[in-house]
Amino acid sequence: MLRPGKGIRANLTEEFTDYLVEQLGELREALDTFNRDDECTDLTLELEGNYDWDRIEDSYGKKAWTAYGDNTHEIRVSVIETPKGDLKIDIREWYDGGSDN
Repeated sequence: MLRPGKGIRANLTEEFTDYLVEQLGELREALDTFNRDDECTDLTLELEGNYDWDRIEDSYGKKAWTAYGDNTHEIRVSVIETPKGDLKIDIREWYDGGSDN
């Protein structure tokens, strides 16, 4: 099980930069659809359905995310819709539960 870190500290490589640009591009496209299309009422569902992001709902709100890495360490780009309807973005590292990071 991964747990969240405090922020991003990643090696700056073309591969990682390409990943981040692609995910933010998908987010931008989904946000445009969300803002213009009256039938699109849930940004996290748009990301899950049309961009293959993962999605959950819990007491903190609706969350969609995509990740770069492996099963012990990854960087997640997450979109959260709070219970109040606020949209938030969170980009941070996630670590294996046994990690000291």
